[in-house]
Amino acid sequence: MSLSSAQEPGLREGFYVASPSRGRNPIRCVGTGHTETGSRAGLASQRAAIAREQLSQCHWCAHRCGVDRLAGQRGPCHAGPDGRIFSAQIEVGDESDLCPVFAVAFSGCDLRCDFCNTGRESWDASAGSVPEGVEREALLSRIGRAWESGAVRSLMILGGEPTIHLSSALELVAALPDALPVVWKTNA
Repeated sequence: MSLSSAQEPGLREGFYVASPSRGRNPIRCVGTGHTETGSRAGLASQRAAIAREQLSQCHWCAHRCGVDRLAGQRGPCHAGPDGRIFSAQIEVGDESDLCPVFAVAFSGCDLRCDFCNTGRESWDASAGSVPEGVEREALLSRIGRAWESGAVRSLMILGGEPTIHLSSALELVAALPDALPVVWKTNA
């Protein structure tokens, strides 16, 4: 899901949409013509809140099951309301233009592909943990230090299927430097 498209499913009038522009990220309010300049972090935070609300009738994967994940219901992906991370590390095995990346892998997936390269943990929605408190701050610090020291070129969010954890992934992006490129690696 692109953060730059005003035609996204579930986007209602009055919500903000990014529009890329020469090193700055102007944000306009859809339907009102209002424009203001904001950060990627601010946009990610706004979008995380919208995505979280939409978990009450979840349609974040191709199954479009409509379960209320906020109330503890589980659909075919078995994901709960909070994204669980089963791996967070520097990797060099992807496209050379992106590497090295700081890869954050969310558990849970709506597919069961025989050729999956992340293994069973990526399918198991209970694998890993929900980073909170000190654990969350330590993860953010590791990513920030890797970026600031030049050890990584980008942050890669993957899974399983990261889209089923959109609110958690956007909360993570909102807490990181705007200049850190983000790569969304999805099964769709």
